[in-house]
Amino acid sequence: MRSRQVRAVITVEAAVVMGVVLLGLSLLLRMSLYLHDKAVLSGVAFESAQAARERDRAEEGGEISEYFYSRIGGKLLYFSRPSFTLSQNEKKVTVIAQAETGRTRILATASAPLTIPEEKIRECRKGEE
Repeated sequence: MRSRQVRAVITVEAAVVMGVVLLGLSLLLRMSLYLHDKAVLSGVAFESAQAARERDRAEEGGEISEYFYSRIGGKLLYFSRPSFTLSQNEKKVTVIAQAETGRTRILATASAPLTIPEEKIRECRKGEE
């Protein structure tokens, strides 16, 4: 009778331990998917900000929008419904990208300074004269 009780206790303990292990694995998987999507979203936001700066298309949000959605297409594993906002002032272009699933949302912000190299070159040449 005693060995039967020991087996029953081991079975119950194994069930509890397996539940905790499976919970830990699911949390680890979810966290890794979150971090992957956050890195992808940050990278695409940075690339979009650079594209808006380089191509001087910040005023034409449509082309940068197409660029953003073409770069992010199919790369998010856990989140869905990506969106972005593009804003520009005299000094920089800022892209705010976000994606969400259910009640969880990730946000990535990237900015790129607006530089006009021609003006800097002219200033340097004037200083030389």
